[in-house]
Amino acid sequence: LAVDRPRFTFFDGPPFATGLPHYGHILAGTIKEYEVDKTLGIKGPNDILEMGIGKYNAECRSIVMRYSHEWETTVARMGRWIDFRNDYKTLYPWFMESVWWAFSELFKKGLVYRGVKVMPYSTSCSTPLSNFEAGQNYKDVVDPAVCIGFRLDENPNRMMVAWTTTPWTLPSNLALCVHPDLDYVVVKAEVTDFAGLYVKDADKQICKNLKERGLLIKQGEVKHSYPFCWRSDTPLLYKAVPSWFIRVEQIVPNLLANNEQTYWVPSFVKEKRFANWLRDARDWAVSRNRFWGTPINLWVSDDLEEVVCPGSIAELEQLTGTKITDLHRESVDHLTIPSKTGRGVLKRVTEVFDCWFESGSMPYAQNHYPFENKKSFEDNFPADFIGEGIDQTRGWFYTLLVLSTALFNKPPFKNLICNGLVLASDGNKMSKRKKNYPDPMEIVQKYGADALRLYLINSPVVRGENLRFREEGVRDLLKDVFLPWFNAYRFFVQNVQLYEHVSCHFPFLLTT
Repeated sequence: LAVDRPRFTFFDGPPFATGLPHYGHILAGTIKEYEVDKTLGIKGPNDILEMGIGKYNAECRSIVMRYSHEWETTVARMGRWIDFRNDYKTLYPWFMESVWWAFSELFKKGLVYRGVKVMPYSTSCSTPLSNFEAGQNYKDVVDPAVCIGFRLDENPNRMMVAWTTTPWTLPSNLALCVHPDLDYVVVKAEVTDFAGLYVKDADKQICKNLKERGLLIKQGEVKHSYPFCWRSDTPLLYKAVPSWFIRVEQIVPNLLANNEQTYWVPSFVKEKRFANWLRDARDWAVSRNRFWGTPINLWVSDDLEEVVCPGSIAELEQLTGTKITDLHRESVDHLTIPSKTGRGVLKRVTEVFDCWFESGSMPYAQNHYPFENKKSFEDNFPADFIGEGIDQTRGWFYTLLVLSTALFNKPPFKNLICNGLVLASDGNKMSKRKKNYPDPMEIVQKYGADALRLYLINSPVVRGENLRFREEGVRDLLKDVFLPWFNAYRFFVQNVQLYEHVSCHFPFLLTT
């Protein structure tokens, strides 16, 4: 606004390509719901492969741009100014190139590795998730609680008793662990009876089978907290999955030190919730078995012994001898790099990045750093301010800090305002599927944007507490605050105009 004034920088995290925002999105400025699969009738990866990755990604791009326009309209109606003409989107090739640069830098520092770990796995999305993604959506659910008898090989008349809430895992059990000093005992090596059944659907049939065989000792139900996929809202499974990881555990001391350099409102979120999360941080699984997103820039040999990580479009063009204009899967999956160790050709791994890696890269990727705007970025980083919901302590706040620490060893922001969650009136999470909240734009049309904004900003939600959204609260605020203000203003204007008409001494220019 003024050349000589100090520059104030804040970050707006990229909203995901989803439906229109609800009140939590309006408050926090983000959207988190994905509906490409619903639009295209996609039920699994094979449907996408049959359609073609290029066609699928073209439809994804179309939906992103359509919701981009609707998002702009919603933001403008809420009275928030954003320069959409100079925006960034994570699908822009120049943004993706900066993401590649960031990952390449981590690779050079030895912070990237491939491993096989027990990971939370989304059956709906057919991909493993990171531990912090799994932590975002725990629910209290009722599951079977059964005690199973395992006959001992050396004495078939005796059984070891095991308790589980996941009967679907029993047919694939290979062993029963009874003591760290004893060998595993193989129970069954192969399963055919329940092949093809979805794991949760198999629970009842497996329990019935165990009962018929005299192995079911006790059966009941238990209510417990269980993680669900934050995208599809389906229960996660824990299974050994090969993934690409970032060594977060190695930089935990630096994460804690950089966190201490930041100022949070409310402070307890920083000192308790976030700091505790950082102390227990685990290596970050950044690979996803998806089709739409920034492809992981790793080319590997068949034996995985030779790995190349190009950090720019120019470097990939030099390695492949191919002109490149886009970085999505349909544009790079077919490219190969000649091996330097006699292993034939290197092929790109099939995974794409965790979307949180992309959003965590936005401070520099929005500037196409380090390829452009290098001084502008370095002069304005860290940001003076960011603000999001308390759930981002395990999301955007976390990934911003991890990547900023790993790349620059400094915090990504100086100040942070952390709001609570806007819940439905019944205290549950707002859900389009459940339709448990009124349409935000209908509320705006009915009561006005100012009434909704003041209702939200004047509630405990801005102090990190949760808010149960009530339409009556917006209506009462309009009735008790805005209408008295407006009526007082009208009274003032009418009397001034009357005074002006009678005396003509004070020519005020007032309008209603």
